[in-house]
Amino acid sequence: MQHLDQQLTELQREYRRRTGRELEVALLSDHGHNKYPGGKFVPIEKTLRGNGFRIAREVRTPNDVAFSVDGVTTGFGVFCTRDSVASLAKILAEMEGVELVSAQLTDSTFAVMHRANRGRIDVRHTTSGERHRYVPLTGDPLQFAPIIVTMRTEHALDADGFADTDTWTRYTMTAEFPVSVGRLVRGHTVVTLNPAPILVSTLVSYRIGMGLVAVANRILSPGGTHGSLSTPSSVGVLMTNCKDTRDYITATVRQQLDNFRDLGDVIYEKSGGRLSSAWLMANDPRGPFRDLVGANTRESLAASKTTDLEVWLTPRQLAWSRDAGAFHVELRSTPTASEFGEVLAAANLPIRADTSRTNVSDGWRSTGDRLRYFAPWSALRLPALAPRTGYGVRVSIDRRLDLTPHHTGSGGPQVALFRVYTDAQGQLWPY
Repeated sequence: MQHLDQQLTELQREYRRRTGRELEVALLSDHGHNKYPGGKFVPIEKTLRGNGFRIAREVRTPNDVAFSVDGVTTGFGVFCTRDSVASLAKILAEMEGVELVSAQLTDSTFAVMHRANRGRIDVRHTTSGERHRYVPLTGDPLQFAPIIVTMRTEHALDADGFADTDTWTRYTMTAEFPVSVGRLVRGHTVVTLNPAPILVSTLVSYRIGMGLVAVANRILSPGGTHGSLSTPSSVGVLMTNCKDTRDYITATVRQQLDNFRDLGDVIYEKSGGRLSSAWLMANDPRGPFRDLVGANTRESLAASKTTDLEVWLTPRQLAWSRDAGAFHVELRSTPTASEFGEVLAAANLPIRADTSRTNVSDGWRSTGDRLRYFAPWSALRLPALAPRTGYGVRVSIDRRLDLTPHHTGSGGPQVALFRVYTDAQGQLWPY
């Protein structure tokens, strides 16, 4: 910390010399740290194989289980088929070294368990936002029963036992598993691009590690681990020299720092394109499409898994197209990782400037300056894609509006050229 302070002091001094202004600094830890000096490895492989499951890179059968471990952690996500979620979660809850397992059973129901202890988290969507309820069933895995009694006494829960995020945060901030009701729901739904149906939190004295990481840490102790739902791994640090902050969940850090709006709009010097999703674009606080959908729609988009084509133009290209014309999209083969081959299919969509807030999943949407666009990939009506295959996508613009769906080639400037990939079902990955 002393070294960091020295570096920041020098940086601020140089910034002041160059600009005459004070440099605003925000320091954010990504998570807490338990500082436990060692820790046994949980017997994840032995447990899975002993119960008839197979560790795989892809989930294709009910017996396949996939997970990855980034470093030495006390928490990880597990992927399996929907039909295997309940049985696999129960097995993991009985595994040595595990303190808590959660599983998404339906869109609005989540199981929480540790050995014979069972609880349930329910989600209710309202016009004012998401509300949660925790129900201890057999035992109390989250250890919230006394807190719920207090919440009822103080009328912090509604008649059905639900409360909003602010209320759960206020009452459970100092619990063994702080603010875990909302955190578990977010962990299963929106925190990552590909949320796991099962989340595992281990005891501080245990850790998960595989491959070279496990070998290295058997030779030299890591001096601590992180990743679990308990307090040591959950409580982090946010410090600034320019704005008062408050203790709250990490989801509010952007909001507390005004969504970094003072940094200005993102400026692209070149045109480009990518695969994205309506949910990603709607939840980017500094993105140009955030205001195209309302908050309730953003939540519903989280489960839609739509894949969208996003493109952006330079002012010069927009002027060339005369604010009309069409996007010409080519799907190409990729003989090698660096080459783009023949055109397999092509599609043409008129350039339309539509900044409406409705029907986000239907047709192009654009920003007010008509430089940014996105449309569902399905709107291109391209042929079915092969599983586990890489393709090239080339996007150009044309001044003509009368392009036929089978028209190939475009005399206009190229907007983007990038690769896309499909999964085992032939569906495009939007990330």
